Order: sequence, then C-alpha cells, then structure tokens
Amino acid sequence: MSIAVDTQIQPELQLSEMAARLAGVGHWRFEVSSGKIRWSPEIYRIHGLPQDGREPDYNQLLALYVPESAERLAHLVDRALTTGQGYDLEGAICRPDGAIRYIAAKAECVLRPDGTVEALFGVFQDVTELTQSERFVRALTNHLPAMVAYWDTNLRCRFANAAYREWFGRTPSEMLGISMQELMDVELFERNEPFVRGAMTGHAQSFERTLIKPSGESGHNYVRYIPDVDAEGLVLGMVVLITDVTALKEAELRLQRANAAADKALVEVEAALNVK
Repeated sequence: MSIAVDTQIQPELQLSEMAARLAGVGHWRFEVSSGKIRWSPEIYRIHGLPQDGREPDYNQLLALYVPESAERLAHLVDRALTTGQGYDLEGAICRPDGAIRYIAAKAECVLRPDGTVEALFGVFQDVTELTQSERFVRALTNHLPAMVAYWDTNLRCRFANAAYREWFGRTPSEMLGISMQELMDVELFERNEPFVRGAMTGHAQSFERTLIKPSGESGHNYVRYIPDVDAEGLVLGMVVLITDVTALKEAELRLQRANAAADKALVEVEAALNVK
C-alpha cells in the first residue's frame, strides 16, 4: 500500500524559509497562560542561537536584549497584556558571542471572548545593516556645511539633515513624509516648481535663491536638484543640496560698493585735476 505525498509542500516550505532569511524576518508567538514562546528558524539565526528546540521563557527572552531595550520591551508587553493593543519595538539584542544586532519587532494580541489577552504574536526583523547605514548617512550629512534632503516623485520628504530641518523650523518627525507644498509657502513652491519638474524628468537643476526662515531671517542660497535615476533610467526622486552663500554674497556686495566708491573717487580726482 502506498501513501500519496504532496511533493510541493517541502519546496514551498524551503522557499518560505529562504525568503525569511533573505529579508531577515522571523515570526513568533507567546502564549500568556503557559509562558511558552515559539520561534521560527530565522529568529534563532538573528539571535545567534542553535535551533535545538529549546525556546526561551519570558525572563530568558528579556535577558537577550541590552538593558534599555529589555526595559522598553517589558513595558510594551505589560501594556499589551493590560490594554489588548499591539506594539512596535525598535531595540538591540546581544548575541552569545557579544555581537550587538539591531532589531525591529511588531506584535498583535489574540483576545479571549472576555477581552483578556490569550497570546501575543508577531514578526521580528534584523535591521542592523539598515540602521548602521542610516546612522552613517545621518552622521555624515549632519556635519556637512549644507542643507541636504531627499524628495520622492510624489514630492514627499524621505530624508532631511539637521541643517535642512533647522532652516525650515521642523522636527525630524515633522519632516519625514511632509509634502513639498506643505513645507513651502505657495509663492516659494511656485518659484521652485519648474526646477523640481525638471529634476523629476532626469535633468539636474541649479539656481540661486533668497530664502526666508520661519523666524524671518533671510539668507542667500545656491540650490542644486540632483535626480536619483536607477539603472533602467527611471527617476526615483531627487537629492536637494542647498549651500548658504550669504556671507559670500554680502562680501561680493561690499566689494561692488567699494569698487563703485573707488570709481567715484577716481572720477572726482580726475575732475579736480582737469580743473587745474
């Protein structure tokens, strides 16, 4: 007697595990009454632990996090068990070899009919490389003597360094996702729009502009819009690079005034000599 076997199950399972490994994403479930925690294979890999069937209990799980992240996770779990609301966590874990990995976790609650929490479940992702890249870019651009931002094709801000945010008087959370029309007043947007549209068609733009901060302070700037184009020629957005050239402009004006004064004095001297 033979038994039919679905040969598609194992390959599909392997593909699922491959996809999870590629994305660095695992899934988990925490049963509140028993304290039992179930991990997918990818979560073992992220933690640098062998997949030997020994899953940590809640206290052991907290010990895998660096102290500040463990405290944050405990607070979020307590809140979830009390309110039935899920949570999002960004934190750091410490592997057995001492390596620190940055993670992002999302949890949802399974509720009993009486509204109490039966279980928590969610996803868990290793975002170390992304976090380190973002920190590098942020550290680099925040120390540049220029305003730097990235706008997507929908004219929404995806990145702005400290100088750019300071100029427009916005916090990091206010800048992320803001539309260009919302950030600028109507007049300024209309003046910049032809350059924006030019950049979004793949053509670099450069121009000079006097900008006024929300505080009322003004400054002269040299602005460049640099298209972000992929390998297929598709424009994904643009990098904005604004250099404050106020000091140079003022020095140029002073030089012009000095030259004009010198020319005037020379004319007066020549006139006086002619009279004699």
